[in-house]
Amino acid sequence: MDGVIRTRPATENAHMVAIIAPEWTAAEKHNANLTGAEKLLDQRVVHFYRRTGYEVQDTVYADGKKRYIRVEKFCKRCGGKGGSEAWKHTGFTCYECGGTGGRYIDTEYVYTADQLAKMNARQDAARAKRQAAADAKAAEALLNFKTTYADLLAKIQQVKSPSDFILKVLEKGEKYGTLSDRQVEALNSAAEKALARQQADEVSTWLGKVGDRITFTATITFVTGFDTQFGYTTVTGLRDDDGNMIVQKGVSIGDKGDRLTVTATVKEHGERNGVKQTIISRPKIK
Repeated sequence: MDGVIRTRPATENAHMVAIIAPEWTAAEKHNANLTGAEKLLDQRVVHFYRRTGYEVQDTVYADGKKRYIRVEKFCKRCGGKGGSEAWKHTGFTCYECGGTGGRYIDTEYVYTADQLAKMNARQDAARAKRQAAADAKAAEALLNFKTTYADLLAKIQQVKSPSDFILKVLEKGEKYGTLSDRQVEALNSAAEKALARQQADEVSTWLGKVGDRITFTATITFVTGFDTQFGYTTVTGLRDDDGNMIVQKGVSIGDKGDRLTVTATVKEHGERNGVKQTIISRPKIK
């Protein structure tokens, strides 16, 4: 038969505590060292806690040296409701409990403060050991990655503002310690293009003077745009053979990759992300 730990009602200045029943008091390790008046039953008071750390306020039962409480539980799928409106298209009733709510009484072991502290310490130690192993594995993978792809990484380090693509592929490579052949090829291509743009940006200078009518030949490098209260405005970026950046805002003058000879008015000398740009208006395509 289960031994029952009788509970003492809470007073104004005391929380509910559990008192060990006489028939198995001697089995309690924490009572073994009590002396003198402490041997009185009323002094043999134990606070029990659930694994989550919450103090038990219910009746505590004995199973040998183990202590437990009886907990009412319900179907995990429906939470004891027996069904849900979210399932009405396939049938309101919960298939897990058949609509009953799945109420049942389960056993949950409880622990003294010392027992809980020891369990938590073992759990923390195991978690720290797993984390240390994971950190060591990650460090080994990173070292292997940096060694294997040293030349590629050196090239990418020269890129002042790597694209999101480059950063994401590198992140995965560092995590797993390796790259596929396609990833290496893609990173090389992206880095070379970025370095070429970077080099061109460094030599870009302004064309003419504000108000001048100039003629130049350039290739469209990007086409974007935005909505305004007057309609959609197209933004076209061009780069001439000397690497100078020209920007036109207004109507579309071509597609990316088109090579054009343009006569236009210098509207403004601007700078974006450290790159000098000649802003033009009233373009005429030859």
